[in-house]
Amino acid sequence: MNLKHLPIEYDGFEKLVDFFRKEAGLTFSETAAPTLDRKLRARMTVLGFRSFRQYATYLTSTPRPQHEIDSSLDLVTNHETYFFREEYQLRLFREDVLPQIKEMAESRHRLVLWSAGCSTGEEVYTMAMLAVESGLFDDWKVRVFGSDLSRRCIAAARQGHYAATTLRQVPPKFRQTFFIDDADGALVASTIRNRCVFARRNLLDRSRSPILGNVDAIFCRNVLIYLDVEAQHRLIDMFFHCLNPGGYLLLGHSESLLYVPNQFEIVRMHEDLVYRRPKKQVECV
Repeated sequence: MNLKHLPIEYDGFEKLVDFFRKEAGLTFSETAAPTLDRKLRARMTVLGFRSFRQYATYLTSTPRPQHEIDSSLDLVTNHETYFFREEYQLRLFREDVLPQIKEMAESRHRLVLWSAGCSTGEEVYTMAMLAVESGLFDDWKVRVFGSDLSRRCIAAARQGHYAATTLRQVPPKFRQTFFIDDADGALVASTIRNRCVFARRNLLDRSRSPILGNVDAIFCRNVLIYLDVEAQHRLIDMFFHCLNPGGYLLLGHSESLLYVPNQFEIVRMHEDLVYRRPKKQVECV
């Protein structure tokens, strides 16, 4: 984002943008400036700050105001999502990826999936529903982990209750089997909620992200597009080391690793390309 042309009342705006980059690897386009302006000014008014510079100084002060750092990151990140998003990729996941994981992990009877950047949890529950509905893992221990920068989103995900708008793509069979309808929307059934775990995580904090040990598949959709190049490199490297050998990484339809140095194999399946860690054991670090 080129900030050189901004008027004097934007003093300190560049410092805020740089803070978000260093803290979470976030990068913003030129067109994002008006939205950032509106959101940040509203937050600054609540806190009593009169300039971007004052707010930036507060966020970078010692001791770190962690609660406000979390709130600011929540403010500037995108949380749009819904159930069964990008249906073609989910079909590939169910029909191609899950059977291969079953074959690969047969000896341990444990399936671990991770939605990295899960927002309010729809993707996590979708992954769990697909795994359960497939019938491949009936006698397995199945865990789906969802992580996000936003504490607000994680709290909503744990509730598992959703309005009708986010349920619009749910197939009737899944709606009848895995949801309990009420006047305000629907609650995800306990058979699915009990398999899902949510936690607030900064994906660039390598010491905390892989808390479940190695995983079998990672969904990280529409996250890379908001990160700078350095953050993308760090994130993809971390994903590689957190996947079991032979594990899969699924990205959003507009994302690829073409310009990101990585050790993944590209695997062509029926409807798309996916990334796979080669089947040589390397422990998650």
